[in-house]
Amino acid sequence: MATVKSIFGYQPGRKKIRDAKKLAMDEEHGSWEGSYEDLPFLMEVLQCFNVGTKVDWVFKEDEMEDRGSLELTSILCLYLEHEVTFKRLFLAFKPCINGFEHCMPVIHIDGTHLYSPYAGVLLSVVTVDGFSHNLPLAFAIVESENVSSWGWFMDR
Repeated sequence: MATVKSIFGYQPGRKKIRDAKKLAMDEEHGSWEGSYEDLPFLMEVLQCFNVGTKVDWVFKEDEMEDRGSLELTSILCLYLEHEVTFKRLFLAFKPCINGFEHCMPVIHIDGTHLYSPYAGVLLSVVTVDGFSHNLPLAFAIVESENVSSWGWFMDR
């Protein structure tokens, strides 16, 4: 606000500054909606270039329905046919899965809240390798930190 006033001699309201910032961020980084729309394509590319990477989805349609581990091409077709709502995503990179056998037999699990218009939780499993470096094993984006979400994540 101070910069605009010093350069242009105009005192904009907080709402105008907030709206302008959102427009600039959306133009530079894309919108939240666009990020979720690009997620199936991003996961498809990850699996193509990292053979053996495990990706698992859950979508929420009219009724809560677990899609299980559909092929990504099926997910893309489903996504293009009609609007589906993202609920959960699990991701484990094949090199990390392979590296686990060379790690200490201890895992750390944690979750952190995602602050966006589409609140969620990022769950992660990390272990420590022989050189005392952290090795991420798996990640999940879930709707909230609850018994159902944790159970789904740990079953993967």
